[in-house]
Amino acid sequence: MVLCADDVGKMTSLNQRAKGQWRIPARAGKVVRANAADVERNGHRMTGTDIKNQGGRATERFEMVMPLRWSDQDINGHINNARIVTLMEEARVQWLNIKAAADGLDSFRCPKVVASLNVEYKMPVNYGDELTLVLDISRVGNGSFTVRHTGNRQGTTVFTGTTVVVPLDPESNHPRKLTAEERAYLSRFAG
Repeated sequence: MVLCADDVGKMTSLNQRAKGQWRIPARAGKVVRANAADVERNGHRMTGTDIKNQGGRATERFEMVMPLRWSDQDINGHINNARIVTLMEEARVQWLNIKAAADGLDSFRCPKVVASLNVEYKMPVNYGDELTLVLDISRVGNGSFTVRHTGNRQGTTVFTGTTVVVPLDPESNHPRKLTAEERAYLSRFAG
């Protein structure tokens, strides 16, 4: 087991919590039951959701409701464009560092770098609106992969983006190849 995170204690408690079931509040006062495939952390709601892609095969995506902070706003009352990039990063880190580890893949807790980042803003995000980020994989290469981010507010896509992520060897801090386990995990989310 490889642990590269700074806070191993949080990982232990998260693994213990992920073994059972617990309740996560959902929209409109409903409650959904979560299991080991679902993770709740720092007030964020995260799930692994089965969806059907256009080819008809089942794939997964990672969804997370992002809490917006008063300080995220710009002078126009919109969530600042740079803060959107930070929210994308927070969701990606929760998925790859926390949920993947809870699913048994600890190697993504090791260092990674962003090689490329692209965001297309479709409409403003206002403070107070619930923002859901949906993440999946658009490409898996030998030494990198591309995460696709979709920001949804009240059922409408407000931004899309992609991030090319390169894993690093924790000892040399140089790029490394994806392992077979990492490629298999990411392929579950390829859409």
